[in-house]
Amino acid sequence: DETYDKVFRGVFFVKNRLLKGNVCAEQQFDILIDDNLDILLDTKKKSPNTQIILFQGDPSYENPKVDKIDQGFVANSWDDIYKIISTNTDQDRIR
Repeated sequence: DETYDKVFRGVFFVKNRLLKGNVCAEQQFDILIDDNLDILLDTKKKSPNTQIILFQGDPSYENPKVDKIDQGFVANSWDDIYKIISTNTDQDRIR
């Protein structure tokens, strides 16, 4: 979708959940979107400059839904993610 192409410069997948925080720190990623709050909080410890977004928009999302998280954002749809990123980041440096 063209809208999302304007926001995201790339997508990086890490299968091993225990390594996500390390990869974000090593690659100096600006944003991590995940549906697991523990992974996001671990990432924030390892990579404090990485913005974290808890994604609760998947119909198969099984964790208890929350309204907010410390040091991050909550998104219930991909449109929410777009709004969060487009209003809370420096668009010229997202990776």
